[in-house]
Amino acid sequence: MTRHLLASFSFFTLFSASKIKAQVAQSELLITAEITGAGAIIYQQSPVINSNVSGFFVKLVVKNNSQLEKSLWFMNCSWQENWVTDRAATFLYNGGCTRNFPKKTVLKPQESIAFYGILVQAVQKETRKKEITYVIPISTVQRSISNPLAGKMKFGFKEINNYEPDKPFSEQLLEAKTWWSNSIDLDFTNNSFHKQ
Repeated sequence: MTRHLLASFSFFTLFSASKIKAQVAQSELLITAEITGAGAIIYQQSPVINSNVSGFFVKLVVKNNSQLEKSLWFMNCSWQENWVTDRAATFLYNGGCTRNFPKKTVLKPQESIAFYGILVQAVQKETRKKEITYVIPISTVQRSISNPLAGKMKFGFKEINNYEPDKPFSEQLLEAKTWWSNSIDLDFTNNSFHKQ
C-alpha cells in the first residue's frame, strides 16, 4: 500500500513538474496584436514597387515574459519575414529594401519591442498579366455560434535566438519556434471606438 502511494505520488509530482515546465515554456514570449487604423500607404523611394497599398495598420508587441534575457534576430528592413498569420494570403507588407541584414535585439525580462506594419490581403486581378493587388483584409465568413472565430485572425512571431551566419535566414525561419498572438477582429473601421 505504501509503495503504491509512493509510486502514485512520484508520478503525480513528475506529471505536475512537467506540466509546470510546459506552461513556463509556453509563456516565454507574449505576443499581442492590435489594429490601429485602416488606409493606404505610399512608398516614394522607388517608382518600381507598388506605391498604393491598402491595408490595416497594426501594432505587434513581443514581450519577454521569462526571467532571463532573450536575444531575438530579425532582418533590419524586412522584419516582416519573422511574422506569419493563420489566414491564407494575408500577411505584413514590405515595400522593398535598399539595404537588409540580420539584426540582434536583446530583451531584458519583462521588456518588449513593438513592430508597426501594414496587414494586407493579396488578390489576383483577372488581367492578361495576372497582376496582384494588395487590399484591406475582409471577413468572407459570417461569425456565428457554430463558428465564433470567423472574421478573426492571429499573428505568429518566429523566434530566432541563435543566428547562424553561414545559413540563409529564410531557412532558419522555417526551423524557428512560432509564438502566437491573441485573436484580432477584422471588423474594424476608422473613426470608431472600442471598449478594452
